Amino acid sequence: KRRLEGITGSPIVSFAFPYGNGEDRPDLMKVVYDAGYRWAIGIHAGIWDLSSGRGESPHLRAIPRVFVRGDDTRLDFLIQMRSGRSRV
Repeated sequence: KRRLEGITGSPIVSFAFPYGNGEDRPDLMKVVYDAGYRWAIGIHAGIWDLSSGRGESPHLRAIPRVFVRGDDTRLDFLIQMRSGRSRV
C-alpha cells in the first residue's frame, strides 16, 4: 500500500482480491483493513447492504459486485442493480 501510494502520489483506499482469492477468509480481510485500506472488493455477486451480516462489522466483508455484460440491456442493468443478480 505504501509503495503504491509513493508511486502514484495519491492515497490508495481500496483493495481488490486477485480473482477473489481471500475474500472469504476473515484473517485476510483483517490484514487488508489493518494495512489501512478502507474497502475490499470481492467477486461474489450481490448488493452491498450495511445492515446485513452476521453481527460482524460490514468493513470485514468484501463489497460484492454486479456483473455487467456488453450485451446487457438497460432493463438487465436495472434488474441487476436492484437484485444484485445476473439476468433472470
